[in-house]
Amino acid sequence: MWPKLHVPLWPGRSSRTSPASGNIPLSVGDPQSVVLPPEGLSTMIEGAGLSDPRYIDTHQGAISSMRFLPDKNHIVCSSGGNDGTIRWWKVEEGGDHASEVGKPVHSEGEMSAAVVSEDGKWVILAGTGGRRVAVWDATTRERVVESIEAHEEKITALDVSPDASKIASGSRDGMVIIWCLATGRHIAGPFKQGRSVLSVKFSPTGDRLASAGVDFSIHVWSICSDGGLPATCVPTDPACSLAWSNDGRRLFAGCHRGSILCFDVSRSPPSITKWPGNPHFDSVSTLRLSNNGRFIISASSSECSVKIWDVHTQSELHSLKHPSEILDADISPDDSQLVSGAKDGKISIWNLRKVLPLSYFFHSLTARLAPRSDSHPILTEISNVANVSWRKGELASTEVILSSEIERGSSPLHYHLANRAFVRARLQRWDGALEDAQASLSVQPSLAALLAKSVARSGQKGYNAAIEALDDALENCDEEEKDFVHVIKAIILFDTGRRDEAMRYVDDLIVRSPAVKEPCAFVQARMYTLLAEDAMTSQEYVKAMSLFAQARDLCPPSHYPETDTLSLITGWVFDGLRLAIYRRSCEACYATRRTKYILDTIGKMGSVFGDEIKLRSELNGWFTDLKSRCVKMFESQGDDAMGDKNYDIAIAHYSAALAITPTVTLFVRRSEARAGSRSWEDALKDAHEAIRLDPSSPWGYERKHAALHRLERYGDAIEALKTMISILENSPDPDIRRLRGNYINPSDTNNAILEVFRKFVHNSPFRLLDTTSGRLCDAEKRRIIFTKDPIFQELISSMTTQLQWERIDTVTRQYFQYVMLSHRWGTEELKLADVSDKSIYELDASPSATKLQWLCHLAHDAKFRWAWSDTCCIDKDRDVEFEKSINSMFQWYRSSAATMVYLTGVPPQMIPGALKESLWMTRGWTLQELLAPPVIRFYYEDWTPYLNNASLNHKESTVIMQELQEATGVTIRDLLTFHPGLENIRVKLRLASTRETTVPVDMAYGLFGIFGVTMAVIHGESQENALGRLFQEIMSRSGDVACISWVGRSSKFNSAFPDHIRVYEHPSRTIPHIGEEDMERRVIDLRRDEEEVQAMRFYQRLHTLPPARCSNQHLHLPCIVFRVCLTTFKKFKRADGVRVYRATTSALEDTDITTEEKFLSKGQGPENFVLVCPWIHELLDATPLHHNRHHQPSREGESPSDSGSDSESGSEDDTSAQEPTIDSRSRDVSSVSPPEPDLLLPHNPPPDQWDAPLKALKLVVRFRQPLGALLLLAQGHGQYRRVATDHDVIIRVRDQVSLDDLILQTLDII
Repeated sequence: MWPKLHVPLWPGRSSRTSPASGNIPLSVGDPQSVVLPPEGLSTMIEGAGLSDPRYIDTHQGAISSMRFLPDKNHIVCSSGGNDGTIRWWKVEEGGDHASEVGKPVHSEGEMSAAVVSEDGKWVILAGTGGRRVAVWDATTRERVVESIEAHEEKITALDVSPDASKIASGSRDGMVIIWCLATGRHIAGPFKQGRSVLSVKFSPTGDRLASAGVDFSIHVWSICSDGGLPATCVPTDPACSLAWSNDGRRLFAGCHRGSILCFDVSRSPPSITKWPGNPHFDSVSTLRLSNNGRFIISASSSECSVKIWDVHTQSELHSLKHPSEILDADISPDDSQLVSGAKDGKISIWNLRKVLPLSYFFHSLTARLAPRSDSHPILTEISNVANVSWRKGELASTEVILSSEIERGSSPLHYHLANRAFVRARLQRWDGALEDAQASLSVQPSLAALLAKSVARSGQKGYNAAIEALDDALENCDEEEKDFVHVIKAIILFDTGRRDEAMRYVDDLIVRSPAVKEPCAFVQARMYTLLAEDAMTSQEYVKAMSLFAQARDLCPPSHYPETDTLSLITGWVFDGLRLAIYRRSCEACYATRRTKYILDTIGKMGSVFGDEIKLRSELNGWFTDLKSRCVKMFESQGDDAMGDKNYDIAIAHYSAALAITPTVTLFVRRSEARAGSRSWEDALKDAHEAIRLDPSSPWGYERKHAALHRLERYGDAIEALKTMISILENSPDPDIRRLRGNYINPSDTNNAILEVFRKFVHNSPFRLLDTTSGRLCDAEKRRIIFTKDPIFQELISSMTTQLQWERIDTVTRQYFQYVMLSHRWGTEELKLADVSDKSIYELDASPSATKLQWLCHLAHDAKFRWAWSDTCCIDKDRDVEFEKSINSMFQWYRSSAATMVYLTGVPPQMIPGALKESLWMTRGWTLQELLAPPVIRFYYEDWTPYLNNASLNHKESTVIMQELQEATGVTIRDLLTFHPGLENIRVKLRLASTRETTVPVDMAYGLFGIFGVTMAVIHGESQENALGRLFQEIMSRSGDVACISWVGRSSKFNSAFPDHIRVYEHPSRTIPHIGEEDMERRVIDLRRDEEEVQAMRFYQRLHTLPPARCSNQHLHLPCIVFRVCLTTFKKFKRADGVRVYRATTSALEDTDITTEEKFLSKGQGPENFVLVCPWIHELLDATPLHHNRHHQPSREGESPSDSGSDSESGSEDDTSAQEPTIDSRSRDVSSVSPPEPDLLLPHNPPPDQWDAPLKALKLVVRFRQPLGALLLLAQGHGQYRRVATDHDVIIRVRDQVSLDDLILQTLDII
């Protein structure tokens, strides 16, 4: 043993380190310190017994780089060049043996550089000719980041940040670039080093990067999330290798000429210390600092040794020889082993415990806060093993290690006791901690022991004793150590509940010593964090959020090495404090449910710690869970707002969720919310984002369709809908495929619309004028225009889940609404051929063209796409089309959106009357054009509205309707409520009787629609024939005989019908009206005369008559027949010369017949005539046939006899038997039983058993009045011809005539 020289360590600190004297303090087994001169060191080492290294020879190429893994038992080494291989080796305890572990990793092509992360999890290679960087997972040996195209020239330097989040690369191109290790994303750079870069090295905190090259300068770059800036540029010799001190304040450089330089980068400008002499003869290719910062190793690629240096004295401790040139070397985490690689492919493993004194394996804890390079006040020393355990927070293990060292009496014992006191205090074993502190003081007084004593006392609630110990420490410590003690005091104050006092104490300390502001900021941040945690515990989340924000603002962004000792002593963790503050701040914000604060905090968390989150699985899991919880909360809030239709609030919540984690569901929901707020463009953007995230999801397309539909981009919307349905149909998920049934295909909607279109077109005019283009369009052209119109596309796009037939019908009808023109034809009207394939807007000027142009202009201005005119929209050369047009004309006008009446020749005037006097009111066709349209507008000859009435419908004008009432004789109400059909036949005939047509037959054709009948249009037929066919149709369908009540000339079609319609201008005289009071009086008189029974029989006989029917020009007319006897038919002339025939019968009073017809020709005597009363319905006061559909008209060709018994006689006398003009099968129904109910009244309901007697009496009253009658002339074969008369034939039945004797019969009139 070397003689021991005691150096007192308390009081006074100058002998603790003596750089000026060149002496090196050693501790070798007792509490004393041994100081040896440098020249005696090698002798001591040799005396200790140095073992030879263990060699491993497995690589084919030179060992270009190597690294110890954190477990100190494994090394990773690489062979550069074409071999490009990374291998893992396990080093046995003591370094005497090593074995390869797992499969090697091979680079792509030549490997120019390689580096392993400090945690040993990642391997970074520069391969593919040395220009690309790839990242490998050291555990799985799989590449996790594909090759990054890093530089244009070969990469010559690589490094990984201590937290394994960033990669730095330097190249021969002189550029330095920083990358994200997890993703390969570019972070910062390129920075221009100058010429070729030889080394890059991250600082221990990873916030700075040093680079060196051949350009005589070293750069220190400051790294931030948005790039880097050159913080320092130090001129020096070309440097080949770099190493940082543990506190990041010194940078060591191995230079080109074999020198080693030390830069104090905490100063500005940095100070430079050149180590004595030239440690090497050539470039220093390797520099590694021991983990405890006590020694540094260096190597030169041209030498065969690794040299070990004392960091503080810059003196060489030892040189380790190798058979070949050494290219790289590394020190194990516990500083006990050294590994080196050489050009010969061999690895050397050295046991440094057999090389260096024990003191070099101790870690020094300093008692300083402000960085000072000229002194190193040591608070305590601890073995590397205990230091690693303590720093890991393994306090129980640390206590065991320290106890073992104390039991062995290891030196320095007073430090071991103080250290164990700190550890036991951390374990809250306060009594044991106090015992250790006092024992340490008894061995040798030290600042560490006093601080341990104060900490132990504070834990025992001995506040005063703790403060007393701190005050004692302040009195005995150096000036530069007082700041450290003050901070310990502040922490003890805070931990003992004097929090406000503690925080003020720190504030005062910063004011007194500005140099300690940064470490004090960590302490302040920790204090605010602890206060915030208390607020979190009491669920005061807003308060906690505010306190965390203050802590976050105070906490420095970089690790501060001087706070490490504070953490070990007090348990206050400062390393990673900033991250912890952010984490807890996120939780506090989440608890407040305040959207803005949550987003801000999460956003800051991601931007500040994004790369670290990706690399640390635990942190990544927490952050992912936090974001998931926030997203679910925002999504739920958004859903609630959507349910309440608070769309803006829903958008805000969904946006908050999307700001955290964009998902298809969130984009879809926000799109829906934005659609609810009518922000269609934004809704579309969200739909596109949803599709971008997952093109296989149908819901993005669903929202896209909805947004495009609202933006009126219907074609694109339909395509989106088709895509959605296609995805549903082809989804591999059966549940998704089942959802297809909830939607309809646009093609189905298209077919449905066209189906409605075809039905609509079938009932509309064959051709219409397009008011937009002015062109004539048939049905097919209208279909093409419709399908290209946005309205059609909108209709398809609007239906996604079911066909809306009602809406399809409404939209289609609205689109094809048309305006009809009503006018008086001019002399040269434009026909179909004149406007085919032309636009009416481009026609040469003419009255007809102008009329059509005005029609289309007015219709277009009124928002109607289509217009119709009878001049050019009918092909009159096609019989089928012409016939259908004639039969459909009334319905076309009735179905039109409006009818525009052009009053030719009527100049503008402001007083009514012109309409009534206009020629338009005299035309036959214009009657239906007046009655049919629900909307009508009248225009003067200059196309200004009639009476300047700008209303949309002149039928709503009282003035105009009053004028029409005066012109037609029809009430305003009837004009407005007119219905086509077989009601009020006589009134309709009277309306038509005053009108004229240019083509006579049109007089009949123009009435088809008014009576609601459909008939053939016969080319070349006469007006008489057309009217006859019309009357025949009316009677066959209605059974009403109103149309045979006329005076004038007979039609050749059938003698019962007139030859012209104007005969109906005069009122009909059939049965006179009897007032209610008069009727009641007469009924009473009849009852008094006991005629009720006879009246009832007469009433029942009339009810049994069949209805009138007409077919094949035969009118089968049921009537009451009166025979004219031969002796009672007389002829005379009135004074005015009119020929009058007077007939007298036993049943009738004298009847005068006025006629120009000479019907008493040869062979025709009075016995050939009968007078008949056909007004059965009027007598019965019954409903006409068209209101009772029980009876169907007879078929064409059916004879009257085919329908059964159709005549009845009152008595079987000789006269009736002798007269062949009366059907011999007629019989008296009074002598037989009443027919069964189902045989009664084939066209009228049977009389009610209670009111039938009254009705029968009223029948008799009416029958006893003067009645209109027809004079018929027998033609043989039971047929009759009507004799036309110039005046109404009025008959009156004699009072004494028995009702039972009356003849009821159906006669065949031709």
